[in-house]
Amino acid sequence: MTSLRIPSLTAIIAAAASYAVFSAHEEIA
Repeated sequence: MTSLRIPSLTAIIAAAASYAVFSAHEEIA
């Protein structure tokens, strides 16, 4: 179970990080 939850959690964190970078870039531009 845990081994299945970790990748999905990592994907969520990666998506959140990408969104944060995109938002910051839009704010600067």
